[in-house]
Amino acid sequence: YAINASIHLAQVALHKGDLVGYAVFNDELAAFAEPKKGQAQMSHLVRNLTALQPTRLESDYSAVFHHVLRNCSRRTLIVCFTDLNDDHLANSLLKASLSLMPRHLPVIVTVSNSEILAVTRKVPDNEFEVYRNVAATEIWNDYQRTLRGFRSRGVATVSVPAGELSTAAINEYLRIKESARL
Repeated sequence: YAINASIHLAQVALHKGDLVGYAVFNDELAAFAEPKKGQAQMSHLVRNLTALQPTRLESDYSAVFHHVLRNCSRRTLIVCFTDLNDDHLANSLLKASLSLMPRHLPVIVTVSNSEILAVTRKVPDNEFEVYRNVAATEIWNDYQRTLRGFRSRGVATVSVPAGELSTAAINEYLRIKESARL
């Protein structure tokens, strides 16, 4: 979903005349393309992103964002597609995102867990479902608290179910463009 959303977002941004680049990383930088315009950049992005496979390695946001700071001198919208399921990683991402500001504008895009939310909304029928509801509510509240932490520090976030990721990322980009924050 993140790769698909990235490609759709890049397509819209290039159509609007913006430069598009990307960084692919986990514990190290796997690929980096400086922001450029044009169809060649889109072809390069599609060719490189569609071959990616997810990994379970911890992301080093600080190192990658430092690389971005060194290589992007113009004010840049930096859209980071990631998970926010771990407090340690979320704090690392927040700290790294704040290092980008105010020169750059970070946006964190993540998939909300629709299954967890559905469990919190279901009225429990038995003892097991009560336990499940309490656990799901704690997970959901922690996730929402993490999102509020980012937003309260000025870092934009997009959190939607997987099927809505492309549309939500594009809408956030268009909202930011319309507000002339870039």
